[in-house]
Amino acid sequence: MPNALSRSYAELRDTLEKLQDNLEEKGRSVADTGRAVTRRAGRANPWRRPEPHWYDRPAQWYHHGSDYVRERPGIAGVVAAGAALVLVGGAIYAARRTSLYIEEPDYEVVDSKSEFEVREYGKQVVAETSATGRRDQALKAGFQKLADYIFARQRPGKKIAMTAPVVQAPLVGENGRRRGWAVRFIMPAKWTLATLPKPAQDDVVLKEISPRRVATVTFSGQMNDRLALENLEALRVFIEDHGLKAIGEPIYAYYNPPMTPGFMRRNEIMVEVSEA
Repeated sequence: MPNALSRSYAELRDTLEKLQDNLEEKGRSVADTGRAVTRRAGRANPWRRPEPHWYDRPAQWYHHGSDYVRERPGIAGVVAAGAALVLVGGAIYAARRTSLYIEEPDYEVVDSKSEFEVREYGKQVVAETSATGRRDQALKAGFQKLADYIFARQRPGKKIAMTAPVVQAPLVGENGRRRGWAVRFIMPAKWTLATLPKPAQDDVVLKEISPRRVATVTFSGQMNDRLALENLEALRVFIEDHGLKAIGEPIYAYYNPPMTPGFMRRNEIMVEVSEA
């Protein structure tokens, strides 16, 4: 016959089993309960120093933050899109602010159809240099030389304001073969050949462009050879359809600073024309 001690042990075991069953039904274990009790006891102890979390240590923000984003591709896409939007917005703002203060030469529109125009330009004073290589390479090299001149980096005297457009035209020899590119900055209207400071570089010259009539096509995008060729061919069709005659090489005009997004860029190709 079981004694009182064995009965008490059996009752205690039954009680623990019932408790275990109840805890498992709630999705918890005895071990979890024990750890929870330990954590509560630790928080209740005012002399116990709490364990630091990662967000209390700035040096680990990057590691935990990058892990958080990497584990959630959707968030990574939103972050990337937001960063791209900020960059594009900044570029648009800078481009618009810059365009407000850039002087452009005056002209009179003689004829206009969609993106095509026939314009009359007056006399212009330009600073010109030459460069060889591909169109884009020559443009960069020529731009740097002319920027040194107008910003007085190699000469004494006042700086000259930047204008638009930067103009580029092919240089053709007597045999009809291209021998490089001319790159030009149009000088602000207040300057003349007599008042402009003399360039320090031998390969930068000041010259005057006579009044002329040009046919022009305007288009957006990041200028490349394909885009230039397509628009030049369209301009030639426009010239022929309007009974005009091309009398010069195509002139490429760039109106925007390099940080301008392609869809906001203003490019033009001009060809001097006369009555056929």
